Amino acid sequence: MEYPNIELAQKIIEHIASINQISGTLTTWGLSMLGGSILFIVSTSYNRPSAKFRLAYLLFIPAWIFTSLSIYFGSTIGQRVPASILAKEGTEEKIARLFEISRLANSEYKFQLLFFQTALGIYALWLLIFLIWWVFYKQQSIKTD
Repeated sequence: MEYPNIELAQKIIEHIASINQISGTLTTWGLSMLGGSILFIVSTSYNRPSAKFRLAYLLFIPAWIFTSLSIYFGSTIGQRVPASILAKEGTEEKIARLFEISRLANSEYKFQLLFFQTALGIYALWLLIFLIWWVFYKQQSIKTD
């Protein structure tokens, strides 16, 4: 059996592993954003905005959806690493599989990053609305303990 360009295969595997590492960081940040936003909502030791400004809390729903999609794509990238290691050595067909695995990992990372950035934008919009309320309208709110 012929072993074509093992060095190329190793470079592709390293590429997939580096995508997986970056993806893992995004997944961790996504989980932190999910947990922090849920904790903020269920917490009772902060000032609650008036009903008009509480509508901004509905922004959490699409943010959670986009964060969850980002985490999902991160988990699919993690599944590419073992697949790439299995296709490491062997025929031209296995090298072609490595290229396909790399292409899929790149595509999934692109979607993970897109969904993460979208969620981050929504969280930032909510924070902007909350800060506007905090600076200009806090006096009109109801304090809870």
